[in-house]
Amino acid sequence: MTKDYVKTWLDIAVDDLKASSLLFESKQYATSFYHFQQASEKGLKAYAFLAKIYRSEKDAYKTSHHPLQVFSKAMREQQTDISSMTNSPIMGIIGDDVIESHTQNLNLILDFLPAKDVIYEYSSKMLDKMLEAVKGLKAAKMIYPENFKDTFRQKMILFVQSIKEIDLERGMDIEAFYQEGIIDDQLLDESKASLQYVMDKSYMIAVLFYSNLISHNHNNYTRYPDLNFNPLKYYSLKKPIVKKLPEFNKHLLTALIRLKELNDRSA
Repeated sequence: MTKDYVKTWLDIAVDDLKASSLLFESKQYATSFYHFQQASEKGLKAYAFLAKIYRSEKDAYKTSHHPLQVFSKAMREQQTDISSMTNSPIMGIIGDDVIESHTQNLNLILDFLPAKDVIYEYSSKMLDKMLEAVKGLKAAKMIYPENFKDTFRQKMILFVQSIKEIDLERGMDIEAFYQEGIIDDQLLDESKASLQYVMDKSYMIAVLFYSNLISHNHNNYTRYPDLNFNPLKYYSLKKPIVKKLPEFNKHLLTALIRLKELNDRSA
């Protein structure tokens, strides 16, 4: 899909989110939550196009208002990316505490996935756990020692040598691949940026996941009454999902902005 097409999804999502915030301030909670749900869904679909989960417009329409399985797949792929980092020589320098914490937050996210067509009333405690998880992911930063570059080069050389002792041909291939990175400061900086990008991407996916999770199927609830249901009375500050909505709005806006930056950098 084209960058302009994905950008349109994101622009509309941001507009929906702005509308949600304004409506919340006006105490129009049902309509505010509706626009939050719409922003969450459009943000998901934009991400799915960027991640090549969606290949055509038909894929987006097939998902309709049930996007959670898409996120489950995305989170598991993200966990694979995180796990692969633990085998990198760079982790021998900076340690794996950050990665372990990151993995715990990712696994926590997947625990909340409900069945399709089920509207679940999340408690304040559960919503706070979600917010705590995304805050942890947002704050995660790789911390490098002052002598990082020299230490990295030494570790990389030892790593390549150890591979050569086991499999000379494979070791030489790895050495050829990393050789420039061993001597080039720019490539080392790019490696650091790539690691941080994986961390930042986890935050973005988590926010989109939770936002869609808590608004799962609420598009109908917020818009249409029936004989025993009035959305204007149902969506009030008594509902934890409404009370916590401003916090989720802020995180979702950050995620949408990051998605736009990612789309701008895409090929």
